Amino acid sequence: LPALKVLVFPWIGPLKDLITLAAICAAVILVVQRASASRSQRGDRWVAVGVGVLALLYLVNVGGLEWDIAWAHGFRLATEPLARLLVGMTLSNPHRTLRWAMGSLVATAVFVALVGLFQQVVGMWRLHDYGYEFDLHLRTFHGQLRSFGTLDESFAYAGFLLLGLAAVIIWVRNGVVAVAAGSLIAAGIAVSFVRTALLVGVALLGLWLARRKYAATSVLLIAVAFVTALAILVLSSGAS
Repeated sequence: LPALKVLVFPWIGPLKDLITLAAICAAVILVVQRASASRSQRGDRWVAVGVGVLALLYLVNVGGLEWDIAWAHGFRLATEPLARLLVGMTLSNPHRTLRWAMGSLVATAVFVALVGLFQQVVGMWRLHDYGYEFDLHLRTFHGQLRSFGTLDESFAYAGFLLLGLAAVIIWVRNGVVAVAAGSLIAAGIAVSFVRTALLVGVALLGLWLARRKYAATSVLLIAVAFVTALAILVLSSGAS
């Protein structure tokens, strides 16, 4: 969608919100039908309560922000992913939904990483000719293009690929598939030149080692990542 929005249809951005709204409405219909038929509801009630409380905190604006477009976007961005989680838990077969979601995440991450690697081959000037703009989509790190794949910018790209890498570590069982997908995604993350992605990568490496029963090394890596993240948070608190 971000790529189509930049290159073809500038108005297509809200389409993902309409899809989310349709999914929420479908889930609400299922809940009402089950209630009318006196059937038990699926999902975790405590998760639903937690999501409701968090959404209420955003809605009543406990942060004291201005009641403006920025507040509305913050509310939307915070609640939509959690609403999709509730939708997935509410459906008749949440395990099948999870399998398709994880498969989609891994496959999409591989594709986005391949696009990011292709952008390095093409170069920033040809991408500019395609319609991408400097300081908006095209960013550099010491003169080197920071890949952004099909997304709006390199930081969202790196964040999405890290989610895909986490899915590979947790969900993909086939050794050859896991190595191939993980290697491509890791290469895609590297060409984003997002330095904090390395920190998250260390934590994911610790998670992978934990799945391989290397408990001591896993705890050490995750602890290092956690302490480093806290240090970065403190040192960058005054940055622009």
